[in-house]
Amino acid sequence: MSSTLITIRWILFLLCSVISAHLVNSLPKLEHYEIPIWTWVDGPDIINQTSIIDINGNNQQDREYPGARSGSAVWQDGNGDVWMFGGEGFDRKDVDDNDNVTIETSIDDDSTELLNSLWKFDMTKHIWKIIYHRNHDDDIPTARHYAAVCGVTDKFILIFGGLGYSAAAYSDMWLFDLQSFKWHQLLFTQSSDIFPEARGDTVYWCTRESLWIYGGLRSNSEVLADFWKFSLTLKSWEAVNTTTEQLGRETVTSVGTKSGAISWVVDDEYLYMFGGNKVQNYQHYRHLVNGLTSDLWKFSIETNTWTFVKGFTERKHLGKYGNMWEAHPENNPGCRQHGMSWVEGNNLWMFGGEGVTTDPNLSMYSRTNPLSDLWRFDTSNNMWTWMGGSKVSDTGGFYGVRGKQDVGNQPTPRCESLLVTYNNTVYLFGGLGHDRYQKDGWLNDLWTMVLINTTSYKHFMLDKKTVPLSPAKAFLMTLGIITGISILFVFATWGKKCCNLPRHKPSAKSPAGFDVKYSPLSDDTEFTITGMNTSMKEIPNL
Repeated sequence: MSSTLITIRWILFLLCSVISAHLVNSLPKLEHYEIPIWTWVDGPDIINQTSIIDINGNNQQDREYPGARSGSAVWQDGNGDVWMFGGEGFDRKDVDDNDNVTIETSIDDDSTELLNSLWKFDMTKHIWKIIYHRNHDDDIPTARHYAAVCGVTDKFILIFGGLGYSAAAYSDMWLFDLQSFKWHQLLFTQSSDIFPEARGDTVYWCTRESLWIYGGLRSNSEVLADFWKFSLTLKSWEAVNTTTEQLGRETVTSVGTKSGAISWVVDDEYLYMFGGNKVQNYQHYRHLVNGLTSDLWKFSIETNTWTFVKGFTERKHLGKYGNMWEAHPENNPGCRQHGMSWVEGNNLWMFGGEGVTTDPNLSMYSRTNPLSDLWRFDTSNNMWTWMGGSKVSDTGGFYGVRGKQDVGNQPTPRCESLLVTYNNTVYLFGGLGHDRYQKDGWLNDLWTMVLINTTSYKHFMLDKKTVPLSPAKAFLMTLGIITGISILFVFATWGKKCCNLPRHKPSAKSPAGFDVKYSPLSDDTEFTITGMNTSMKEIPNL
């Protein structure tokens, strides 16, 4: 065998060894992941749909269902049932002379209205029921959105403030009695009572004993920075005096003005909030990025202390996503407001909102985009993890098949939605955003999401969707690649006949007209061409 051929074989052997080792070593380590799986379970997949309401028992559709809306006040009681008041959107269009509701699936124009209806979602039966609507003769709260809400299970629901038409701010407070199912206004006198001024879009938290509010918007679009607590037992307001400290890399002296921030309650001891708007004269209906931040704060109820945890207090800060499902100290969501949130153990979860993701082309007049990214913040290590959704703002979602769980399903980008949890399942309803066909408007679709615990290798990008690769599939993929390379190596190196000059089967007649006979040859084989007897030994080397 020539030295050149030996060299080629060794090169092929070394090349195959390097490739095989790289494939084995480059396979990610086996890790534990929580994969969010979404399901579109109810409601239309198009925008601006009206409610199905049965006031007089004439509803032929055998169910009630709220119309598209955003900015509703949402409270979940201790039984798991969800109460939703007001918002902006569509309840119904027409009522005839006999007070019979005209049930419609859509409206002719896309004009919204402010709402003051009260809906209940029975979590065990998964049934919506309208409790109070605008045709009631009783004294009820004025239509509004961005109100604060809290309550006591089986006793009452409280509504405070909100914004009305022309962004007029309210300071009234209403109590809905869960025994009599009637509204009652709580009256405070200027001379003897202490209470907050009118506002809407305030940051609020509901604990077992109190409703807490921070900041908000005045009627003149000025942003507030005061902090208040309402006792659910004493039915009275109290201003909260606080101190400030920081854990993050910035030097921060106070929370400052805030409206529209995302909030969480942890163990009834800590109040968290993220982002929101900080600039004065903020016109929320213009949806501008200019005033939005991406800072995370924690308030201790015991010590009355605000702590700056991490993030960026300057405006218009872009998101830092890192790798999906991997926590990292540098990860941080982009600036936003009106996102949806929930708590799971030590984790703060946040979905969507309106703001920015990674787009660097921002100006003070840039508009926000609805978002669909899913984040988790671990309070034990103070790190964010990008858990799902798109890191590109204003992208589409994927509804899939109604009622069918699928790893590829994804709610469309949205903000100001209803979001609650029950029995380890997340429920997402409505909001302002995109429908299935990328049209902007108000939504009333209902989604659920569960976290699937899985042991898998790091994700691979397949069909532009990030999905986990199971250990079995990863092993088979690697084995197949290594086997294929090994076969090529064997074929190229140890297949001796394949490495010599090819022997072509001659045609029945040679060009010279000789009759040709052929068979496998050895060095001592004699073969005959008509008119010539010879052997392989006698053939000279060419």
